[in-house]
Amino acid sequence: METQSTSSGLSGPKDRPAVLKVALLSFFTRWGPLVILLLLCAVIGLIQPRFLTFSNIINVLHRSATLLIVAMGMTFVILTAGIDLSVGGVMGLAGAVLVGASRLPVVEHFALAAALLLGAAVGCGNAFMVTRFRMAPFVVTLATMAITRSITWVYTGGNPLTGVPSYVAFLGRGHVGPFLQPSCLPWCSS
Repeated sequence: METQSTSSGLSGPKDRPAVLKVALLSFFTRWGPLVILLLLCAVIGLIQPRFLTFSNIINVLHRSATLLIVAMGMTFVILTAGIDLSVGGVMGLAGAVLVGASRLPVVEHFALAAALLLGAAVGCGNAFMVTRFRMAPFVVTLATMAITRSITWVYTGGNPLTGVPSYVAFLGRGHVGPFLQPSCLPWCSS
């Protein structure tokens, strides 16, 4: 006896578990991380009621702003089957250049541009090494990470730098309505 084929190409009731399995796999492949994040937030919210307060959510957005900006850039690198291990080192070096240049009277107003240009130059250098010499992105960016972290350490002496200009401090500590400025930056940069 032959069973009739359905429009999906599967036959009869015995294939329903397979269809359900495919549907669940498709759903969790697409929405799994978000579902897990929401479940985790719900559980933590039940354990600690202050977790889901407005002020804590704003605080989490503020603390993760820098990571979100870096992650958005890394998304494009990873989508093109690349990897960039140097982002943290470049970010640290650019921050040190920003603070250092802002202390010099002649270039203090160009400190932010200098930091951004440094980051772009290092990125272009990485791209040049990978494309021109066909070096593995992992190796190039690992070396760049070591170099930039070393330069930053030598420049700062391993100590935190202070004396950030007011316009840069606003980017890190200013407010836009009830939101801290860094909380808004990832959304503006996307």
